[in-house]
Amino acid sequence: MKKIFVLFFGMLLMSGVIVFAEDKPFYSYMFVNKFMHCLPSTENVTYTDAEGNQVSIKRVLRGWKESKCQYFETVTQNDTKKDYACKLSRDQVSELIGVMQSDPNGEGAAVQTWERYKKNTEVCQVTNE
Repeated sequence: MKKIFVLFFGMLLMSGVIVFAEDKPFYSYMFVNKFMHCLPSTENVTYTDAEGNQVSIKRVLRGWKESKCQYFETVTQNDTKKDYACKLSRDQVSELIGVMQSDPNGEGAAVQTWERYKKNTEVCQVTNE
C-alpha cells in the first residue's frame, strides 16, 4: 500500500512540474515589477507562434530619462530582426502594467496594447526596417 501511495504522489508531483513548466508567463512577474518602476533590466522570451515559427524577444529597460521610461525591444523571427525604441510616460507605463498583470500570458489585451504603442511614432520608433 505504501508503494502505491508513494508512486501515486510521485506521479502527481511530476505532472505538476510539467504543467508549470509549460505555463511560463509571457510577461514575467520580475519584468512587470521592474517595468512598474522603470528599473534597468533585461528579459529574453522565446516562443513558437501559431505558424510554428520560433520568435525571440529581448526587452530592455534603461530607466527614466526626461520623465519618460526608456524601453527597447528586439523581436527576431525567421532571421528577421526588428528593433523598437520607446519613450513611455508614467500614464502609459501604468496602463501597460495593468494589462500585463491582467494578461500575463500575452493572449489578448496586453499584446494589443503594446502593439498600439509600438505603432504610435510619437511613443516608439522602429530603428531598423
